[in-house]
Amino acid sequence: MVKAMLSLGCAVLLAQVLVAQAPPRSSTAETTVTATVDRIDKFSRTLTLRRDNSITQMVTVDPSEKLFDELKTGDRVTVRYTDSVVVQVRPGASLSLPRDTTIRFRLRVG
Repeated sequence: MVKAMLSLGCAVLLAQVLVAQAPPRSSTAETTVTATVDRIDKFSRTLTLRRDNSITQMVTVDPSEKLFDELKTGDRVTVRYTDSVVVQVRPGASLSLPRDTTIRFRLRVG
């Protein structure tokens, strides 16, 4: 009985050590959305899109996309974008605010 409890205790301790040392995990998803252009910010090259269910979404358009300058409010567009999330579990860590770690953000700050 004591041997079984000791083995269980070691297994739990090992699991905690493995979780504490777990490398960050990432998830990437590509999404295609058809929506109506609600707002255009030419300076930041940002579009606010309104989907059919009235959900709005902001996307930044790459400078290589030449058709951006021809867009007008009310245009119907199909946009393909990639979302990436990196998560790391740290037992006992306190909650922190979300951080923007994109290259564009780092270039603006640095």
